[in-house]
Amino acid sequence: MNFDLLSANYKNLYKENLFEFANNLQNRKTEYYIESEYSLFYPSFGSFDIKNIDFLIYGLALKTWDKDGKFKISELTDQRVSKLITQSIEYSNLLEKGDNNPLEWVHTQWNEHGFSTSSFWMITWNLINILDGAYGLL
Repeated sequence: MNFDLLSANYKNLYKENLFEFANNLQNRKTEYYIESEYSLFYPSFGSFDIKNIDFLIYGLALKTWDKDGKFKISELTDQRVSKLITQSIEYSNLLEKGDNNPLEWVHTQWNEHGFSTSSFWMITWNLINILDGAYGLL
């Protein structure tokens, strides 16, 4: 099942954004930014039916995202960018064993990963519950 629901136009902008990010950091000519490691994030969906998706929530993974997809600005080439984009799309749409969608791991590992202490996940949880008419975990 394919959970990658974004348009070809989004993917083109995604690639352009990565190049612009890299160019901006290279123009700073600061070794720290050029040699730091970054991760590329592509949105995950909890449904494969685009009609049921009303919004996207973006956040920042402060610790890690895709450990294999880390890159340095100094390593970026057209070929590397294409590989990173493909890899980030696959990673964000990965199904864990027994899961029905790429975001189910959040529910099944809620306590194990301490998501209840994460501001991002608590805001997301409450927003979804409010929109669904249920009471959140305030």
